[in-house]
Amino acid sequence: GEDEEEDEEEQWERMAMGRSIGAQAIVNALQEGLDPSPFVTLRLRDNEQTRQIWPHAFELLYKISLQESDEPIDMSVDPEGSGMSSSMNLRGFEQDDVDQLEQRLANAKPGVLENCGRMDPSTGEEVPVQVKLEIRLINRDEPGSPTMEFHMAALAQFLTADVIRQGEFVKILGLGGATTFDYSHDPRIGALMAMTEDYLYIKGQPIDTTFIGSCKSDVKVAPGDGTHFELIAREGFQDIVVQHPGAGIGGFDPNRKLVTIGAGRVATPKHLEAGEEWKAEFVVRWHNKWWPPPLWGDDGLSKLDPLPNKEFYPEGAVEGDAQEPGAPAAEES
Repeated sequence: GEDEEEDEEEQWERMAMGRSIGAQAIVNALQEGLDPSPFVTLRLRDNEQTRQIWPHAFELLYKISLQESDEPIDMSVDPEGSGMSSSMNLRGFEQDDVDQLEQRLANAKPGVLENCGRMDPSTGEEVPVQVKLEIRLINRDEPGSPTMEFHMAALAQFLTADVIRQGEFVKILGLGGATTFDYSHDPRIGALMAMTEDYLYIKGQPIDTTFIGSCKSDVKVAPGDGTHFELIAREGFQDIVVQHPGAGIGGFDPNRKLVTIGAGRVATPKHLEAGEEWKAEFVVRWHNKWWPPPLWGDDGLSKLDPLPNKEFYPEGAVEGDAQEPGAPAAEES
């Protein structure tokens, strides 16, 4: 009835306001074949409790975006206002907008909506899939206040193969030669060391290591299923952080299939004067294929067949889509 239609319009309007983007911008993005990039922005401001721990007035914005397009439409948050976009005139959805949006979704290219992370049959190219993490810290202290000093990191947890049974295939490429602060053996004292291997293997051992200045490197993560992640730090961050608490051999242990990796300003602090702001951006991009073999030759052990564990396969994917080069195709049962 009319009440149901009004409720639906209200829901669309709330979604539009929450996304900080107008309906027409979504329609235009879909018309151009771009992903509208759903996101959430978290905001933290100082109060009496925070100032007892850290004596600064500040505002911290943390934005997480899911994207198929690497260059999304502008959805920046205005920290001075109500959290809405500073570059668009916002309005609620009208019924015409709803109809157009539903039509665009119905007519969208299958490669964009269904072949996420695989080959788009309309272009013959892989559809990129990524999570973008953006941090913006604003120093709200009065002029002349002591300089703000801080460390910051954006960390992500990766689902992997069982690192105890298949740790040879769970590895990170691109950190070789880096100087590190290693807290793996003693969390109180970081040992200054060098990464002398091309690969960092995750085999269930405790890891708490900061790879100094490695954000400029081409870093890739193999979760052990024939796919890989690309880590891209665009600004603000300097170091790569890898953490794993260690995993037990017997019984259920979730750490056998998890590893934490991210980018940060960790090795050296950042200083921010009153009124200044600092921005950082970190992208985790997923590729439904093995990484290209390194130029220096052998890429490690012979490749695994795709794992039978369904948690590694997106809905609708077929086992074998993501197998590593050289692996025999999975047999149909």
